[in-house]
Amino acid sequence: MPIYDYKCCLGHVWEERRKADDRNQPATCPICKRDGTLTFKSAPRVLWFPGTTRSPFKETKIGRFE
Repeated sequence: MPIYDYKCCLGHVWEERRKADDRNQPATCPICKRDGTLTFKSAPRVLWFPGTTRSPFKETKIGRFE
């Protein structure tokens, strides 16, 4: 299940794991117990691990220790 960010009317922000079909349903704030609404953020970053795929970044040569 994906994790969604919610925000209540008092400004508390929290994350909840929900089914995609239920993401627009009100969520209860764990601090003030009021209803919160889904907030939209930018897409998550994709991490790149050296040696797994071709780097999306410009590669630079670093001197070797001999």
